[in-house]
Amino acid sequence: MLNLRSTVQAICRALRRLLQALAVLLLWFLTSIALLHLFERLTAERYAPGDAPHEQFQILVLQEDGQPALLALRNYRFDMQLARQDALSGRQGDHFFRLNQLDSDTWQLYADRDTFITTQSYRIEGGQITPLAFRWRNVGHGFIAFIIALPLFWLLKRLATKVLGKKK
Repeated sequence: MLNLRSTVQAICRALRRLLQALAVLLLWFLTSIALLHLFERLTAERYAPGDAPHEQFQILVLQEDGQPALLALRNYRFDMQLARQDALSGRQGDHFFRLNQLDSDTWQLYADRDTFITTQSYRIEGGQITPLAFRWRNVGHGFIAFIIALPLFWLLKRLATKVLGKKK
């Protein structure tokens, strides 16, 4: 009976340590995700009329066969047909895109280009495109967020330990 009891206690201790380790990993991951979103917000650009947009700013046009295609805003010509279908999504090679209508003349284009993700908003008035906002993130942001999250998480853990008065 004593042997069974000590075995159960050992299993409980091992499970507790495993759950604590999983909790630490989950919190580190959540800290990394929060930092990634912070990086995206810090790189966001809002445009006033007449401002030059980011060089990666894209719009969605319809090709001659009617298929939507991503196009850099700097390459847009007035004779091109703009895509204006809400919830339009598709692929162009390895790139995924989704177009959403925000208002009667305002659109948001999400483009995932392998290691680079952009979200741009623009207004279409009489064939004229006015850039409104641009956000981007890439794989490097994710890597930096994971690296920075380690010491940040360690500092937060030490601060919580001091505040709560717990000792190891």
